[in-house]
Amino acid sequence: MSAIQKLCIQGVRSFGPEDRDRQIIQFSPLTLILGPNGSGKTTIIECLKYVTTGDMPPGAKTGGMFVHDPKIAHETEVKAQVKLQLKDVAGRVMVVTRSFVAQQKLKQVSMKTLDGVILRHNQNGEKVMLTSKCGDLDREMIESLGVSKSVLNYVIFCHQEDSNWPLTEGKVLKERFDEIFAATRYIKALEAIRKLRLERNGELKIFNSEIKYLKQNKDKADEIMQKMDTIKTKLVVSKDAVGKMEAQLTPVQERLDEIAQKSNDIFQLKTQVDKMAGERKQLEGHCISLRNKISNEFSGETADLEQELREFDSKLQTCKLSLSKLEVQECKLDADWKEEEEKIRGLKLDNHIIKTNIKLHENTIARREKLMRDAASQYELSGFTDDVFTDVERFTLLMQKHISAAEKSMNALKVECEEKEAELQYQMDAVRDKKTQLQQEEKMKRENINKNKNEIRNIGAELKRVGASAHRLEQLEKELKQMESELQACEASSNVEQTRTEVQRLQAEKAELETTCSNLDSEMGHLHSQSKVRTELDMMGKEKVDKEETVRKIRDKHEDTVVHLLGQFPADKAGLALRDYISQQDEAIRGFHKGFNELQSEMASCTANRNMLKEQLEKEEKNRKNFEEKVFQTCGSQDFDDSIGALNTSIGALQDEKGALTGARHLYSKFVKELRRKSMCPLCHRDFPDSNDVEELVQDLSIKLRLVPTQLEMKEKSIGEQQEKYKQLLQLKPQKEQVTD
Repeated sequence: MSAIQKLCIQGVRSFGPEDRDRQIIQFSPLTLILGPNGSGKTTIIECLKYVTTGDMPPGAKTGGMFVHDPKIAHETEVKAQVKLQLKDVAGRVMVVTRSFVAQQKLKQVSMKTLDGVILRHNQNGEKVMLTSKCGDLDREMIESLGVSKSVLNYVIFCHQEDSNWPLTEGKVLKERFDEIFAATRYIKALEAIRKLRLERNGELKIFNSEIKYLKQNKDKADEIMQKMDTIKTKLVVSKDAVGKMEAQLTPVQERLDEIAQKSNDIFQLKTQVDKMAGERKQLEGHCISLRNKISNEFSGETADLEQELREFDSKLQTCKLSLSKLEVQECKLDADWKEEEEKIRGLKLDNHIIKTNIKLHENTIARREKLMRDAASQYELSGFTDDVFTDVERFTLLMQKHISAAEKSMNALKVECEEKEAELQYQMDAVRDKKTQLQQEEKMKRENINKNKNEIRNIGAELKRVGASAHRLEQLEKELKQMESELQACEASSNVEQTRTEVQRLQAEKAELETTCSNLDSEMGHLHSQSKVRTELDMMGKEKVDKEETVRKIRDKHEDTVVHLLGQFPADKAGLALRDYISQQDEAIRGFHKGFNELQSEMASCTANRNMLKEQLEKEEKNRKNFEEKVFQTCGSQDFDDSIGALNTSIGALQDEKGALTGARHLYSKFVKELRRKSMCPLCHRDFPDSNDVEELVQDLSIKLRLVPTQLEMKEKSIGEQQEKYKQLLQLKPQKEQVTD
């Protein structure tokens, strides 16, 4: 159960704004508030109501009448504060503080509410603060007290001016009781239930009307499923027949493959024979050409020829060695030249890639701006006609809003079309019902006609049987005339010809409607099939266009790079050429990877330093918040340096006043002794003409002497409080300097 423990009031009505004027009221299970008129009894109730509900008392207008009058305090601004300590419904202690300030304007006093704070301890014993900027203090207080705002206003903290509300007129009294017992919420709940029941009944009627059409759709779906089962059966039979034919064709195909293999072997043998014959002719021609090239035949012996051959071989070996050395030098120079050329080519490639990316980026920006201008002119968006776009995000938001509006209009149009379709279906059902009704009327009229014909036939037979009796004949003639008149009346009333005409017309209309329905069904089926085919064609065409566009974009995007790398864009086997070039660039990439790994290690070191600095920053931020909380508890909303200066000045003034009181006590005591010893003024040393004057002066000085100890005690108490605050602020000053640094 919640309970109020302590209330602190400062700067409200008769309670002064100074710290020494602050009043603290302790509440026990039973607390009586006694005092003369104007002492602040009602103010205590008003403060309790204000701190719990946030409502000003009646007659306070904007709140200026609720605060201590600045004119009485001889100030232009008076700060007030109401602080309440209580236990919430969970038994936890919480402190609520509401601060406000009154300013003296030219003609009136205006009030401004400062921050309100709720301070409580959580389960771990840590302080948790909730300010009016972060939450609704009025709602939090109602939940903490476990009592509604109406009970607080009209029962617990009811103002004396409103205490006679149970005697007001019936309407106001009913409203107050409804607020207290929350009857309005119950009435609203009943009304909501009634509306919901009506809505559900309407939906039930709609569902019942839809069941009829859903049943027809189900019958059609069952019929289609039967047709599909039949088609699937035929498909299975066809697949079996195809499998049998493929089994018969397998040996024939194997025989054809064997014949093709033998034919290929024969062709290869013929090719080898022709090749060998060509080589033979080539060798014979080469031998003939060598014989023709010999100009000088060696006339010596074979030993001399062999000696010359050995000498020639030794010279040839020497030349080969020198040639191999030159080739090694050439290879080394070629390797150096290729390495430098590769470096130059890589730099040129990087430069070209950067320029290409810049051009592509500029083209993309220009294309984006052109599309944005076109869209802005198309959808009449203002502020996007300049040459340079700076507010792309706003344009994106406007386009998203326009797209959402278009989607909403499309959905509305879709709903409208569905409603029209439902209306047409309803009209078709009405025509069918009318057709059935006309058929029933036609059947009834035909039955009436047949009945009349049978009666006429019976009357004629009866006339033939009684033809011999004249009297009977006359009677029968009268009956016949009566029957004929009734028949004419019946024919006149039934209008047989018109009925037949109408029946024929309705039959023709029925046949026409049936023909139209069948045509519409066939057309709908045809349209459905065409729509499906058209949709597939559109999708395939769109996929083809997208793929062609993708290929073109890829070619356009990389054409310059490929031309720069390979000299020209290959018509075919572009991938092979690029792979050859890529294999040459792998070595350079390995070097880049090594540098990249070094950069990654450096980045990891920087990340560790950043995390360490972040932790230090969080620690400093936590210290700063703790310091600000301590400063706020000590100084309130006043600046730290100003608070120290004000406290120092206040302590000095209080000490001066204390010294003055101490000196006055000694001086007054001395004056009293001298006056009692001599009847003369202790300052000017003049004699008093009358002893009564001396006694009056002595009494006045004695009264002042009796008041001096009380005043000294008050001053010492004030000095002790101010010095304690000053000591706390001095202890917080190093933390402030550290936080400021």
